[in-house]
Amino acid sequence: MKNSFIIGKRLYLRPVSNEDVNERYLCWLNDPSVLELRSRKVFPADIADIEAFRNKQKTSGFIHLAIVLREDDRHIGNITLGPINWYHRHGEVSILIGEKDAWGKGYGREAVFLISKHAFENANLHRVWSASVNPAFIRIVKYLGWEKEGEYREALWCKDKYLSVEVYSILKKEFIENMSL
Repeated sequence: MKNSFIIGKRLYLRPVSNEDVNERYLCWLNDPSVLELRSRKVFPADIADIEAFRNKQKTSGFIHLAIVLREDDRHIGNITLGPINWYHRHGEVSILIGEKDAWGKGYGREAVFLISKHAFENANLHRVWSASVNPAFIRIVKYLGWEKEGEYREALWCKDKYLSVEVYSILKKEFIENMSL
């Protein structure tokens, strides 16, 4: 486990490395099926865009980590905690599993659990939250005990229609009460 930061049962989270910025990663960012339920990109991404994003994350106080399988050290996606509001002690969680053969195997659930645990135990946040239209992500946060706070009505254009984006969160005390994966 090279440069592991947070270790889970089947995966670990580590800083996104220079070696991660490659053609495979770039394919995730330009694949319409990977980006379908995310805020779609109007322009294609290139390696310079990935580097600029990484640099912005570092200087903006985001915790941006690679999701890596323990069994073969394969980078399958990324997870981010941020922006973090240190005064009010809350942060947003976002995740991208780019490797399609890793979809539906519970890696997203484990990664969200690990970053939430880190947010509460190590960063001393009070609340983490996220907004999504992705049914798989919504199942993950519900499973982990997150509560629906509301939605942004018809906020995302996808498949020739507007979708409402659901907002979920969990508080530190709720997470501690349900802290099993």
